[in-house]
Amino acid sequence: MTGCTELGRTLAIAFGSGAGALARWSLSVDGEAWYWNATSSLLAINAVGSFAIGALSMLDWSRGGIWSADRAGIARDTAMAGFCGGFTAFSLFNVDVLRVAESAGLAAALGLAVVSVALWLAGVAAGRALGRQLGMGRP
Repeated sequence: MTGCTELGRTLAIAFGSGAGALARWSLSVDGEAWYWNATSSLLAINAVGSFAIGALSMLDWSRGGIWSADRAGIARDTAMAGFCGGFTAFSLFNVDVLRVAESAGLAAALGLAVVSVALWLAGVAAGRALGRQLGMGRP
């Protein structure tokens, strides 16, 4: 892959991520206007985004010769890592867990999911504790 193609891929993913984040924000704000609570909005966004990334992960992006392999890869990465990654909190993680389940079995996938969430929660707790200790604002 050339440097120009790599730069194009990076910019495309950044654009997709921004578009996904704006869509998430818009649905969250509109959700509040429609009397959804924050939890319902989060669940709905992550469910829709997870469905979307699941479907996108099954596409053969270069099928039919519409795109070259490089362009198909950029389109895939823009849609999945970019848009879905910006739209949801866990979409790429979901695909990875399912890939582990398919290749290494359900126990390995469940182990990955449990350990990942535990580490993430521990990281957030540690970061919040450090922030409190440094007097960064919220109690």
